[in-house]
Amino acid sequence: MRHILVEITCRGCAYHTHVKSHTLVKPQLEPSLKERILQGTMFTYECPRCHSSVSFIHNFLYHDSERKVLVAMDLSEKALGALREQLPDSRLYTVKNPRQLSEAVKTAEDQLVLEVIEFLKKQLKKQDNEIQEVIYHDYDDENQMLWFTCRYKNHEEYKAVPYTAYEQIKQKGRDR
Repeated sequence: MRHILVEITCRGCAYHTHVKSHTLVKPQLEPSLKERILQGTMFTYECPRCHSSVSFIHNFLYHDSERKVLVAMDLSEKALGALREQLPDSRLYTVKNPRQLSEAVKTAEDQLVLEVIEFLKKQLKKQDNEIQEVIYHDYDDENQMLWFTCRYKNHEEYKAVPYTAYEQIKQKGRDR
C-alpha cells in the first residue's frame, strides 16, 4: 500500500540500484504480500547482474485488522506509541528482522499469542543447549501439536509441543 525506494548495492558485484518496497501491508487487501512475508522474500532482491540475493531492512508495519494484530519492524518508539494510541484493541508485536516478521505473521495466522510461542521456544532451548535457534513452524490442528524448527550447528530438527502446554502457559499469563 505505502512504498519507499530502498538503495541497494550488491555485495557480489557492486551493482547499485533502487527498488520499490512496501512499508505497510494489510493482508486482507494484499494477500500476495502476506505470502511473500511468509516465504521470506519480502525483503530480498535478486541482482540482475550476478544473480546474488541481497537482503535489506527498513521500517515496516503489518496490520491484520481482522485478527487485530500489528507487527512492526524497525519502527521508532514514537511511531510505536502512536500505533498503541490509534489502535488500542490491537496486539502490537515488534520484531527486528524479516525472519522474525514471518514468524510473527505465522503465529497470528494460527491465532496464537506470540509471547507464549516465545516462551515455548526458550523452554526448548533450555531442554537442549545444543540448539542454536528455534523457529515456530506451524500448528497441527488435527494432532493438537505446535511444531518448531530447531537449528543446531550442523543440522535442523523438527520438535513438537502439545497444544495443551501452550494453553497452560497462556492461562498462567492470564492469571497473573
